[in-house]
Amino acid sequence: MGKGTIGNRTSYKNLRGYYLSRDYDEKVGGKFSFLLEPLIGNDEELFFYIHKTEDGKFEITGEGYIITEKESLNRHLRNLRKELPGKVIWYYHIDKDGNLIRKEKGYEL
Repeated sequence: MGKGTIGNRTSYKNLRGYYLSRDYDEKVGGKFSFLLEPLIGNDEELFFYIHKTEDGKFEITGEGYIITEKESLNRHLRNLRKELPGKVIWYYHIDKDGNLIRKEKGYEL
């Protein structure tokens, strides 16, 4: 699993069904992409865990990948674009201890 924090946004929901950011770090060989995909639950339900931090940002947990090769990133994105249409992403809101507070339906992709 991987986690990402979204700051300065009013919503954690997106229409793509995944989160992608780019950064630079010498430890991973320079430029890299961080891809966060939904987790797969019972009955193939796709979901992310959402935790609202004390400073108002959203911490999102899903299946995380650090990708350094552009070809690999493109392959992941092509697969997601094939798999996600017609599916719904769910958002499981959790407290700081990981307890489920509520379940929220996202957009149909």
